[in-house]
Amino acid sequence: MQKAEELFGRYIWFVNTMLQAGSEGITLRELNEKWSETPFSDGSPLSRTTFNRYRDVILETFGIITDCHRDTYCYYISNPEILREAGVHTWMLRSLTVAGVLQSCADLHDRIVLETMPSGQEFLQPIIDAMTHSHMVQMKYLRSFALIQTFTLMPYCLKVFKQRWYLVGRNTAYQHDDIRVYALDRILGLQETTKAFTMPPEFDPQTFFADDFGVYTGGDTPVEDIVIRAYGRLPNYLRSLPLHHSQREIDTAPRHADFSLRLRPTYDFMQELLSQADELEILAPSSLREAFARTLRKAARRNRKKKEG
Repeated sequence: MQKAEELFGRYIWFVNTMLQAGSEGITLRELNEKWSETPFSDGSPLSRTTFNRYRDVILETFGIITDCHRDTYCYYISNPEILREAGVHTWMLRSLTVAGVLQSCADLHDRIVLETMPSGQEFLQPIIDAMTHSHMVQMKYLRSFALIQTFTLMPYCLKVFKQRWYLVGRNTAYQHDDIRVYALDRILGLQETTKAFTMPPEFDPQTFFADDFGVYTGGDTPVEDIVIRAYGRLPNYLRSLPLHHSQREIDTAPRHADFSLRLRPTYDFMQELLSQADELEILAPSSLREAFARTLRKAARRNRKKKEG
């Protein structure tokens, strides 16, 4: 019986091969030629029955549709745009693809430098179980200044931001509409309870974070129209990695590009802008521009070299 990791390796190979074929597609014979060059084949061809089974599993697991040109009998992925969406299926496919590539080059482990991942992933399964069963969780959490609190939480959703996992939910100690975000790497203990809760029908994770940068919501901070001007290499960086889903390029010049965004200018967003401060200018609103300038002046004073003597 095939191991789960081997099966997923086959599915990932299938998807990547179909993507490489593009919209024109690939015939089953051509697919078999590529299949024979992989360790999955063991000298056996990819039968049509197996091919169809892979198509069905990939559709069910990742939402990817493998269609066929009736005139050429070439198979292709008819909805490649799904791989550009920020959904669970896309995230899972990309993660499995990276895992498969790293596993295949284990001999080069000392030549691949990875980012250290925060802890907390061990709580993913009990959180997902509680979400599935609509049960509250009992959580022991480390707040700032070494303050440890234990409370009951209604787990609404999970979110990943900059390699960290976060749990969004309602702490039963607070008001009904007080929804908060908790970092999994600061959870000291968590277990599913038998207390049931009803997921609010009006709560939508995408809408909850729609007007914010990253994971922490802005609270009473109003949503604003923000315009930034990017210089040097920053325009291309922002084109490839937008700061926010609302980002639009509104003006392009030889030496700069202007981008508009609509969101809450929270602390996290300001920190992101400051990380690109040498190639960035805030055009609007004036309040954000002034706050940005004050922070830069404060940093300059703190880091200015002291006069000798």
